[in-house]
Amino acid sequence: MHLMRGTGVRGMGGVSSIREMGATRVIRPMLVVTRAEIEVLCTEAGLGWRHDHTNDDLGYLRNRVRSELIPVLRKIEPEIALRASGLADSCRASSGVVEQIVRDGLVDDAERTGREWSWSRQVLRGQPDAMLAELMFVYVREVLEGAGADTINRRAIDGVVRAIKSEGTDPRVHRVGPIVVDVDARRVAITVAGEDASQEGTDYA
Repeated sequence: MHLMRGTGVRGMGGVSSIREMGATRVIRPMLVVTRAEIEVLCTEAGLGWRHDHTNDDLGYLRNRVRSELIPVLRKIEPEIALRASGLADSCRASSGVVEQIVRDGLVDDAERTGREWSWSRQVLRGQPDAMLAELMFVYVREVLEGAGADTINRRAIDGVVRAIKSEGTDPRVHRVGPIVVDVDARRVAITVAGEDASQEGTDYA
């Protein structure tokens, strides 16, 4: 789903089995267990289960992928679920390394005023694209406890990266999911989007 919508390495990492959400730790112990295995386990244990009828609605992308795409992929590669899981593990490991580098460098060097983080544009201009992208996710996790991270898309991130690295000096304001990134001639600032901040409009790139 992330691949079709447009994503990077972090998005290809899929859902994490353990996720910190503020003071709450969410643990998903059955991500690596197939539906068929769960049904066998329930049957052997004499347990019933409930069927969510919304899973039958092909108006949802998730359901179309599950009902139409995955069966085709399984005909080509029966172990496609295992292959996809391995890819996700590798992507999560890679994004974890990038996140740590970003935290040790860019995050520690940020000027913080309330919920605004800012840097010299010249400093950010010299960073790899992957680090600039990760910086926005780290901000959302730190300041918003991850809220709204799923609304950040690749197109918005790429727009911010291009603005930071361009030679342009005109101030630009970019809406990236739940945050706003201001880029002017000398400075880049990230802050939380206000309730009146719109996805479109002359003030937003």
